Amino acid sequence: MINVHNLSANDLEEIADYNIQLWMNLKANLRRHGVENPKVFNHDAIR
Repeated sequence: MINVHNLSANDLEEIADYNIQLWMNLKANLRRHGVENPKVFNHDAIR
């Protein structure tokens, strides 16, 4: 990986954590709403 923005290790970990959370939210919404429901991609549906 090339770190063109010179991010610190801590910054990269925060970005990775955020991306993991987005995937976990998608997974939870798929279980909750199914693949045909547009709420799968709705941030408010997580709450």
